[in-house]
Amino acid sequence: MRWATSLAVCWLIGCNQAENSTSAIDAVATESDQSQAGGATGECKDSAERLAGSGVCRTEWQVALQAIDAPAGSLPDDCSWVLQETPFKDQYLLYLAASCEGTTSKLVHVGGADKETFFIETSALYEGPLQIQEGWAPITAIPSDPDSPTASLLAFTRAAMQGIGNSDECIVRPAQVEGWPEDAFVVDEASPTKTVLDGPRSACGTFGYTEESTAYWRVFGGFSWFFELGQDAYADIDPRTFTVIEPVEVDSP
Repeated sequence: MRWATSLAVCWLIGCNQAENSTSAIDAVATESDQSQAGGATGECKDSAERLAGSGVCRTEWQVALQAIDAPAGSLPDDCSWVLQETPFKDQYLLYLAASCEGTTSKLVHVGGADKETFFIETSALYEGPLQIQEGWAPITAIPSDPDSPTASLLAFTRAAMQGIGNSDECIVRPAQVEGWPEDAFVVDEASPTKTVLDGPRSACGTFGYTEESTAYWRVFGGFSWFFELGQDAYADIDPRTFTVIEPVEVDSP
């Protein structure tokens, strides 16, 4: 499977971001197709290396993801963003990850009965492996309905409340937070109430809205994705760049 149309890109990375990044990603996909159709070696442009799992050309895809018109997360001065991959069912998740002094952050996928979870297996910012915290995952994915993209995430969020609060009051709305992806959603109360003494407001349970915390939903790649990245100044991964692809078949030399 190759990305041949803007619709495919929209489905994979989110329509709002696709408007600004389609040309760069389409160019990479087209060159990949031409390389495989016309040569036996399947060489990347400028003889760049391919990622070991997905088979995509590292340089071209890193440039394409960096072209997405959204603010990238900040990193310490001795770190940079590099292309990374994580196996996801029979596909691959591509994303930009922090790389610091020879260590590159990496996600690991753990499948489940009703959800897919992703943990930070290696952290460049914290210099090595991280211990997985029981009951918490920075990224959760559930299947989404293409005919009603936000219906699944709303039902999932309401079910996770387990009778705490009035789930019927919870709705999906655009996040519209500066620095977040343009296609980010949050599940929040339809008519939130807050007093000055309440402090940061939270609503709709574990997968709902939390004020002053980076926690939101995105819908792409046939899944609804929940990112819970906390309040840290730096992040090991750049959620705006998450892209689901089929592995590339490369001819042997």
